Amino acid sequence: MRRLTAGALLLLGVLLCAYGPGTAETGRRVMLIYVSAWDCVYCAQWERFSQPPWEKSEIRQDIDFRIVKAAAFRSVDDDRYWPRDIRWVRDALKIRRGTPRFVVVVDGTIVLHRFGTGAWDQEIYPALERAVLKTRPE
Repeated sequence: MRRLTAGALLLLGVLLCAYGPGTAETGRRVMLIYVSAWDCVYCAQWERFSQPPWEKSEIRQDIDFRIVKAAAFRSVDDDRYWPRDIRWVRDALKIRRGTPRFVVVVDGTIVLHRFGTGAWDQEIYPALERAVLKTRPE
């Protein structure tokens, strides 16, 4: 009985990873990766002032929001900070250092990568809105 339960849980976990937010009706997946560090004052500002409204936004529920939080902004590339399923993003962009950083991924393709909090309102959030609109049924 325990094997069946463990197997069912494993299958559920695999399905949730493969079919995250934004995929139920359209098959598309929109992901936002936010790279932060404990010693980054700009990250702390974004997390205090911009993240709460983002979490309450209309589009948030349609986006797989992933946070990579490193100990220091000078070294964010260590595997221990990056979940295994998104390390390919770090490797593709050659991310080694520097925070805050935002990466928008749609259907497994990196569509936008920006460094700094200034890009949030001007580029990142609008790109997320466009990507979500494309994923919603008409």
